[in-house]
Amino acid sequence: MYADTHPQGSRSATWRQTGMGPLGTGVLLLSLALFAARAAAIDIFQGKSVYESYCVSCHGPDGRGLVANAPNFRRGQGLMQSDRALYQTIRSGRATMPGYRGVLSEQDIFDVIGYLRTFH
Repeated sequence: MYADTHPQGSRSATWRQTGMGPLGTGVLLLSLALFAARAAAIDIFQGKSVYESYCVSCHGPDGRGLVANAPNFRRGQGLMQSDRALYQTIRSGRATMPGYRGVLSEQDIFDVIGYLRTFH
């Protein structure tokens, strides 16, 4: 096989060790590009509506947090993460916060993230 004919430090050996060949790398890059494109097409007005329906009871209408361990978004707590990390938190939940997988659409989650980023 091609990868076996190259020294251990070669690119082919690295791909073999990680399971990422040229096709896998391309798929990964395409997935990241699509994720970024989705995150760029946010609607903060829809995000506010979703926030008011699902988040306000714990995080408060102004984002200051009403329950123990809820971040204060006005101080930037919890927002110093990438959109992807915030997406995963909202989707899967954390501590006492339930996950919204199957409840909120991917677009709803990105819209909420966009809205959260307007708190100062």
